[in-house]
Amino acid sequence: MKVKCPECGHEIEVNTHKSRKFLWIVLVVVLVFLAGAAYGAYYLYQQTLGNSEQSAYENAIQSTEPAVLQNFLDIHVAASQAHRDTVAARLERLKRIDQLWTNVVRSKSKAEIRKYIQLYPQSVHVIEARLLIDSLDWVLAENINTVESYKTYLDNHSDGLYYDVAKVNYDNLYNEAKLREATHMVDSLKALMQKQQEEEVPVEQP
Repeated sequence: MKVKCPECGHEIEVNTHKSRKFLWIVLVVVLVFLAGAAYGAYYLYQQTLGNSEQSAYENAIQSTEPAVLQNFLDIHVAASQAHRDTVAARLERLKRIDQLWTNVVRSKSKAEIRKYIQLYPQSVHVIEARLLIDSLDWVLAENINTVESYKTYLDNHSDGLYYDVAKVNYDNLYNEAKLREATHMVDSLKALMQKQQEEEVPVEQP
């Protein structure tokens, strides 16, 4: 094939077969490069996605919050079936524990609350359970309203929410009891002295 030279104006014979072959080689090289770049980008994306899913999975199985586990299931729909099954099973268990806690609260039984704490020491409701026991013991002490009832509360709840109030009530009742005891002793002594004086008065002879 002849083409006209733009500089000298002469016709030059060009080997189109070699030219096309060169173009094909360049095209193949470019396609291979693009394919390699695309694979590399996809690989990095999968690595990042995998690391993100693994991190979320580890966080989920260590959490005691049902919302965290449900969030994993909602977001990582492409996670491995083993991971999804493990998270789903833990979520179901936490839901059962929550339902048990609801039943315990309704029972208002200190024995049931203590049993719950013993069975599920890692539950998110443990702190709430201890506060509920503290509240029940305070209500009992206040309803009985004696030195002994407040002392029992103080002995069992040194860091209780109602400790300061219980201490004030205990001190007031204790001081009142001591005052009544002292008054009673004084009255008894006065009565005894009065009796002795009456016995010492001579009886006049008729």
